[in-house]
Amino acid sequence: MSISSHNINEMSADLAHDEGCRLLNEEHFQEALPYLQRAVSFEPRPWYYSHNLGNALIRLGRTAEAACAYEDAILLNPLAIDSIRGLIAAWLCESKYERTLPLAIDVAHSNPNFAVDWIHLGNCLLHLGQLDEAESAYRYCLSLQTASLAEFAQCHSHLGTIEFMRRNLIDAETHFRTAILLNRKLSSALFGLAQVFAASGQLALGIKYMINYLESPVENQKKRYHAMGLIDQWRRMTKGDVRSRDGP
Repeated sequence: MSISSHNINEMSADLAHDEGCRLLNEEHFQEALPYLQRAVSFEPRPWYYSHNLGNALIRLGRTAEAACAYEDAILLNPLAIDSIRGLIAAWLCESKYERTLPLAIDVAHSNPNFAVDWIHLGNCLLHLGQLDEAESAYRYCLSLQTASLAEFAQCHSHLGTIEFMRRNLIDAETHFRTAILLNRKLSSALFGLAQVFAASGQLALGIKYMINYLESPVENQKKRYHAMGLIDQWRRMTKGDVRSRDGP
């Protein structure tokens, strides 16, 4: 049974944390927040109270606050690897790539069988323009038997981005298509494949996949507006609406 919100300020730390985690597990992130904030207001407190607060904040897109929560968890428990991973993810969302890189390198090399750590490292290197090093990180991730299909999809999508930046359109298309086979709703792969088709002059297919991108879980509104602008631009270039044309 759900606990009435007007009782939050009367709840113990443990009870508030348990209710916050219940809502967090049900993906009710906004509703979980006041309970988790109540839990971390007590002293002393376990490190995982701050960790779970960070988890709620990062899912709400409040990445700077999430980073602070993860840092607090690490201060309470320097060996809290999940909080360290959360901090890396939050810093990447905040575009703090140079600050993130040393920590991402340390975590990846300390945990060689964890795909997420190599993906984080690759993402950091990619945004810093270190394409060869990023490619190595993603390819290492693909060699891991412990990686999930979703993680394989992410790696192929990022490798597609690298090949697109190198203007190797055929290789980029191969990686993006592989990523979509593994995860049909992977927004980064749909966006990348649309760009590949547009760059190779296949604007109709570019528009098709960009529309598919808009129907996927797009990360933020800014990217959505950018995609809509590209569709309008490509439609003007083709002198008509090609939404209904068939693709491969």
